[in-house]
Amino acid sequence: MALTTANLVLEYVGKRAAGATPGINSPLTTTWNDNVGSNDATLYTGAGGYAGTVNSGWAGTGTAADPYRLVSDGTTDYCTLAAIPSPVATDHDFSIEMWTLIPGVVSQNTILFRHRVTSYYGFSFYVDAPTDEMSFSLGKGSTPYTFISCTQPAYSATPLHHVVTYNAAADILNFYRSATKMTADTSAAFSPETSGTPTLGGVTGSSGEGPSGICTLRVYSSCLSQTDITNNYDAGVLAASTDGIWTGITIIRDVHV
Repeated sequence: MALTTANLVLEYVGKRAAGATPGINSPLTTTWNDNVGSNDATLYTGAGGYAGTVNSGWAGTGTAADPYRLVSDGTTDYCTLAAIPSPVATDHDFSIEMWTLIPGVVSQNTILFRHRVTSYYGFSFYVDAPTDEMSFSLGKGSTPYTFISCTQPAYSATPLHHVVTYNAAADILNFYRSATKMTADTSAAFSPETSGTPTLGGVTGSSGEGPSGICTLRVYSSCLSQTDITNNYDAGVLAASTDGIWTGITIIRDVHV
């Protein structure tokens, strides 16, 4: 199936971390390129940050079971985005899609993608502890976050696919896992965070989070349909919007003599 590219505003894929190639650890690739724009992510390499190893840096062999990915060891491994993705900077329809490889249970909430500076503003895509469920929270300004979970463990020996969609007009939030809708329509008004910097991985100074691996992150400025989500899931963890149109296609020539 073809990957959904309509309304795609941000895409990080491990196999194209450096633009045309995966990230490497020696020397450490410190920029994760945005495939569809200039919103590149910068790896933090200060105290406790990415060490340039397969446990704290780039990992994977490029197969579907072991895709290229950015791996955190649970200390202060995080990336900062160049800008706030447009749909989550305003109260707008959005979809956030992630392929992750979380190796085991976590003892503390483990951030995957987050933009939250002011209390009750912004969002957080994370692994919840102690349930170890993939979870998402959405800020509503002066009231506590709306919290939803896919109700399944976030850890697995192979990559997992999750999508969160937000319908701004209806104030409805939904969670999908492996192209299956996991939640009933959840009422959730959104108060976007307009200051600060979004992060992948733990926020500045955080520690004690569980190890995690992010293979792919996409942000759309629309509510993906069930068909869109299914197509992305079927395209698989190795898919990127920048793949050539002939990728994965075998051309058979009918030769007449």
